[in-house]
Amino acid sequence: MNISKISKTLKAFIIGTAALELALLIFAAPWIGQSLVSAAPDYADCYYPWLIFIWVVGIPCYIVLAFAWKIATNIGSGNAFSFDNARLFGYIYAVTITDIIIFEIINIAFIVMN
Repeated sequence: MNISKISKTLKAFIIGTAALELALLIFAAPWIGQSLVSAAPDYADCYYPWLIFIWVVGIPCYIVLAFAWKIATNIGSGNAFSFDNARLFGYIYAVTITDIIIFEIINIAFIVMN
């Protein structure tokens, strides 16, 4: 397998991941939320805050996918082990940690607000 094919395969996986996440955020999350509200109407007032919360924590995933696209492009250019890719992996790490922190802060806020 040559580097061009590896790069194209990675980009195909990135496109598939982006499409699947979009489907989950647009279709699955609201459907699951409505199903839970139907089963427990007491939580109807929590539907929109949780839906917005899910959408907010989904945004950094697309930022990570953009960095992954750049990494795949670098791999296709023959720069698989470059400082640019190392820097991009650092950005992915920072975005992931930030997303985790945002996720936890919002969860704690929801717990405090009951």
